[in-house]
Amino acid sequence: IDESDAAKLLANARWYIVRGDHISAELTIRRLVRLHPQTVAAREALDLVLRILPRLPQRVRDAAPDYEAIRAGVDAARAAKAAEEPAS
Repeated sequence: IDESDAAKLLANARWYIVRGDHISAELTIRRLVRLHPQTVAAREALDLVLRILPRLPQRVRDAAPDYEAIRAGVDAARAAKAAEEPAS
């Protein structure tokens, strides 16, 4: 369910980008990452948001979370989880 909900939010963000509404896209990605940080969609969204941030007004960039730090945290959590899983 988490992956499905996250994928829907990512699709919404992409829809906003296609229509040129980068502010709504960033806010949607912000919500996705907050609610579903360990999903594949969140990882894709973190890549996507780094490409649209330069297009946002400064006030929006100032209010945005530190996506680089969030991505690093997600990557570290995934690596730790993978290290804990037994080899098949």
